[in-house]
Amino acid sequence: MIDPAVLSGEPHIAGRRIAVSHIAVWIVYQGESPEAVAGEFALTLGEVYAALAYYYDHQSEIDNSIAETAQRADEMARRYPHGWSREKDLST
Repeated sequence: MIDPAVLSGEPHIAGRRIAVSHIAVWIVYQGESPEAVAGEFALTLGEVYAALAYYYDHQSEIDNSIAETAQRADEMARRYPHGWSREKDLST
């Protein structure tokens, strides 16, 4: 499902704040089983497989989004190697 009010419009499981990209990372990239993901997040296997089907139908776009998110996280880790706090950021 895509709803601009949920996860900034990122495709997600209907009624949940779990993105298709989250499912892809857990299963495709980290090797978790669909059953484990379903159990961990109280999803049905149908919901997990529907997210995977959407991922494979839009794989290039979602993989690019995952890579961009990882790059932003790496940049933040380099910028704030000891963590971020509002006070530190405001003083710079």
